[in-house]
Formats: sequence, C-alpha cells, structure tokens
Amino acid sequence: MRHGFITLRGSVEHHYQRTEAEQAVRYLAGVKGVFNEITVKSSIKPQAIEQKISAAFQRNARLDARQITVTATDGTAHPRASASTSRPSSPTTKAPSWSSSTSRPSGLTAI
Repeated sequence: MRHGFITLRGSVEHHYQRTEAEQAVRYLAGVKGVFNEITVKSSIKPQAIEQKISAAFQRNARLDARQITVTATDGTAHPRASASTSRPSSPTTKAPSWSSSTSRPSGLTAI
C-alpha cells in the first residue's frame, strides 16, 4: 500500500475472482483506493467462437431453404414458404407470384 492506495496485479480465470479480490481489500483500514490491474484469462478461443457461429448460420440457411418450394404453371412461378415450427411465423407465409406476362419488381429475378 502506498499513500492509502493498493494496486492489485496478476491473473485469474473468472471475472468474479477479479471483483472479489478488489472487494476483499477495498474496505480495509487505511485504504483510500484500489487500482485493479488483475487480468482475466479467457479460456475460450476466438476461432472456436467464429466456427460455432458460422456453423449455426449454415445450419439455419439449410433449414430455411427446405421451407421454400417453387412451382411453375403456364409461365408463372409460384414460390411458397411454409411456416417453421421452430421459429415464430411471419404474417406472410406465401411469397408473391410473378408471371412472365406481367412486369416484375426491379432487382428481382425468377429462377
């Protein structure tokens, strides 16, 4: 302790340990302040998080793609989306139809 101030240094596994170390000394007699320089070691690798998020997006995209069907009748494409049981359904569960004889909204392509 120097002039009533304590500096804590080191590393811990969890944030609560850093907080508890500071609380343990903050209210000791003569302590005016605490400089908490304790670092928390992360046991989770950023690459592992990135891979898990990417895999989840790919999984959801495959599930979403299975929910869409397209039928074509007399030059008209009829895309339809079925309501998912794992997600809240949207107010519109039917996609619009485009006919080859009518104009399409710009930027959209019927495949």
